[in-house]
Amino acid sequence: MTNALAGELSDGAFVPGANVATGLYLDPRRRAQPRWGETATAVAGWLRTSARDDDPRSVAVRTALMADPHFREVWERHDVGPMTGGTVEHRVAGVGPLPLELTVLEVSGSPGHLLFSYHAADGTPSAAALERARARTSAPAALARVSSGGPGAVVPGFLA
Repeated sequence: MTNALAGELSDGAFVPGANVATGLYLDPRRRAQPRWGETATAVAGWLRTSARDDDPRSVAVRTALMADPHFREVWERHDVGPMTGGTVEHRVAGVGPLPLELTVLEVSGSPGHLLFSYHAADGTPSAAALERARARTSAPAALARVSSGGPGAVVPGFLA
């Protein structure tokens, strides 16, 4: 699940039913994002950490991602690691590069699900851009919704 602000700022990456990992690797537009390689490596490591061979959705996501040489290389190295967050930069249509702080939380009681929360420091150009986008979507100031998206789903949310 996603929210209106995430959709506004993600250039179609964060839409209901979309798996962010497959979008990151298989959508050519995502490779133009700053720090793509670092993000892609972290996502592959997290997927390896949370991989479940007994879950058809998890297997389907991994199978689809094996088509990407970078994913396959990281997977075969057996890189593992949690997704915790950091600074990310999105190229947002009509806004340009938008540096944001990312916090990644595991959803309690829902193994394999993550909540991605993006925010910007007060008074920064990123905070102003988020506020403009929030106003366009008529979204409340705090946005973070979670629903079942199937194992291996990555749940994005933006906080303005």
